[in-house]
Amino acid sequence: MEQRWAPYNEQRLNHLLWAVSKLGAPRVFLQVLVLIFYTEGLFNLDEEFHWLEFYAGTANCTAAMRRAGFTCGKFDILYCPKQKQGSRKTNWHDMMTPSGFALALVFLLKAKVGDCISWLAIECSSFTAVNRGTSKRSASNSVGDTSAPSVLLSNGMLERTILLLMVCAANCGVWILEQPGNSVLEFYPAFIHFIKCHYDYFGNCAVHRVGWWMSMFGAATPKRQYAWSNSRAIRKLDVGWKRMKAKVKTCEHYYNKAGKKCWKGTRFLKQTQEYPVPFANNIAQLRGELVSSRPFDPLPPMRLPTGPEILDATPNDQQGLFATADLPAVYTYLRRRKGLKLPPHWQPYMPHELPETIPFLEQEF
Repeated sequence: MEQRWAPYNEQRLNHLLWAVSKLGAPRVFLQVLVLIFYTEGLFNLDEEFHWLEFYAGTANCTAAMRRAGFTCGKFDILYCPKQKQGSRKTNWHDMMTPSGFALALVFLLKAKVGDCISWLAIECSSFTAVNRGTSKRSASNSVGDTSAPSVLLSNGMLERTILLLMVCAANCGVWILEQPGNSVLEFYPAFIHFIKCHYDYFGNCAVHRVGWWMSMFGAATPKRQYAWSNSRAIRKLDVGWKRMKAKVKTCEHYYNKAGKKCWKGTRFLKQTQEYPVPFANNIAQLRGELVSSRPFDPLPPMRLPTGPEILDATPNDQQGLFATADLPAVYTYLRRRKGLKLPPHWQPYMPHELPETIPFLEQEF
């Protein structure tokens, strides 16, 4: 076993697989975790993280945590330069590439057990009201119009993000999923499945939802936000509300050729995706309470099953909740790695290839 995975060992891996399975992950995802665990030279990271920010953008929260003295990691598609056309290399900060999803999982496996917060602010454009004409999403149809490539891509990204939440929870960490106030992400079937499994595994009051106004933290617009988390201290983000006039205009109304009233975002809309510095500082101040108020990890059974036994007992994604995540593509990418050193007892459970489900997710839209 490589030293870089300390304090992990075979027993700890089995506990992680057992917990992730209880949290509703499909069998192929457990196989992906095993492949990452036994692959040498795959994103060698020496740090043990106290804070991880996915879809970080300007990463103001990460900067605040670093100023507070914590070891941090940040992940965003913008952090890797775009590859030249025809290049075989993929963006390893893109969640929808096999290498990018593998790096995100490595980040989580390097999180300090029981003392790490993972903040995930997945791209919201496909889930909000401004995109409803294209996505056709609503509370009763959160999957949307899957014939639209942007909708299909966003669904795959969300399903992979939910799998990251499972790893974070199984690793005794705090997870926070943030969205704008009118996003219908929280009604997505795979997310509801995760919340139900989280309740079954951790018990009552193990997941919390909070809404707040970003204007209370110095934003130029009121902007309603919400977040789901497994820490009850997340509720402290709701500090009330006071009436204010937006300092910038984020959308414009117009009439199309059919006379229908439509609206579009202005150049200021993108800027609202950045967290104000006072908000980031507030998150850093709350860190101790967020960690201490997470649910306790349930005790494993007296005899913890072996990894292969856990894999045998974990069903495939029979309901298709994670079909768009295209996990077989990630599995194949890892299975072909030259640095893979599978122990003999795992080899019968790791075929060289699994059938692809949605191969066109690697295309650029």
